[in-house]
Amino acid sequence: MKKNPRNWRNWNKWLPFVILFLIGVGVSQIWEKVTTPSQKKSPPPVHTVSPFIPLPPNYTLTPLSQELVNYLLIKTQKIQPVSKKSQPPTPKPKKLWKLPKLVIIMDDMAFPREVRELKKLHRLGLKITPSFLPPTPRHPLSAQLAEGFSHYMIHLPLEADEFSSQEEETLKISDPYPKIQNRIWRLHLLYPRAKFVNNHTGSTFTANLEAMKKLFRALKFYNLGFIDSRTTSQTQGAIANTIYKIPYFSRNVFLDNSPDSKRMRGQLRRAISIARSEGYAIVICHPFPTTFQFLRKNRHWIQSKVELIYPSDLLKLKK
Repeated sequence: MKKNPRNWRNWNKWLPFVILFLIGVGVSQIWEKVTTPSQKKSPPPVHTVSPFIPLPPNYTLTPLSQELVNYLLIKTQKIQPVSKKSQPPTPKPKKLWKLPKLVIIMDDMAFPREVRELKKLHRLGLKITPSFLPPTPRHPLSAQLAEGFSHYMIHLPLEADEFSSQEEETLKISDPYPKIQNRIWRLHLLYPRAKFVNNHTGSTFTANLEAMKKLFRALKFYNLGFIDSRTTSQTQGAIANTIYKIPYFSRNVFLDNSPDSKRMRGQLRRAISIARSEGYAIVICHPFPTTFQFLRKNRHWIQSKVELIYPSDLLKLKK
């Protein structure tokens, strides 16, 4: 069958127009892309099981598979499970309020009755340090009585401006160093657990620098500290201590110079005020019946205001 030459020629006639049309469509699309600013498409949302594992878009989990993934996360990666409810911040531990320190020294201890009364206060929780007079014919048992205490001191008689009843072997400013050293050596043997000495009377002795230097030299040899009872405002203890560097402290308050309950409470308030500003204070009292009664009745008030410590504890505060 012969092709119709007219139909073929008609097709050839329209072919160029078809090609031009296609070219025009392509050019218009290219022009549109060039002239139209490109807009970045936001990425599809990522569904996550937890902050650690992203899942593909349009991926859903059943409750069972969700729990399984969470379990595997916790088991394999040791991730702590996060509660759905927001956890409140962990409160910081409160700082414990520290009570100021107070040392109470009971001077002139020498007789069994005084020891019995002091041990009653110890059983009530009051840490009061006895300071024992050296043995004499008048009170021969003072060294033996000291053995019943874990903490005690030596109450050393020193020369005073005026003596009402001078203790035997009271050290004087005229005593040479060998005599003073021998005295301290014998007391060290009688009171082996003593860490401190404080003066009984002694206004003349403690005001004399040369006498205090001899005493401090002997105390240093036997590793004893000195608590100055401050029977005079002219004491040379601090100056002597700069030379020999022994543990040295001084009394702040006398509790019972006036054995009246109201005055003793006022003196104790004064000591507590000093302890709050300085960190500690030293109180000296005596084995009077009124003093024992005052300490027993006011023990709860004392324990609420201060922490009672022993003189040896003062060494820890200085470190």
